[in-house]
Amino acid sequence: MKASGYRGAPAYVEADARLAWRLNASTEIALTGANLLSERHPEASEIRHNEIPRSVALGLRWVR
Repeated sequence: MKASGYRGAPAYVEADARLAWRLNASTEIALTGANLLSERHPEASEIRHNEIPRSVALGLRWVR
């Protein structure tokens, strides 16, 4: 079954990474990167040519 409006996306290889540091028993800081091998790539291409970009995020988690 083929969805209308979609074309095949080319094959790709990507990498994600997460580095986290526990500051104390209840606090963690993390640096996360997604799609690190290329600036952007298509996934299940649509006619609109949307592409998934590289992203980096910094997070802080606190637990009581």
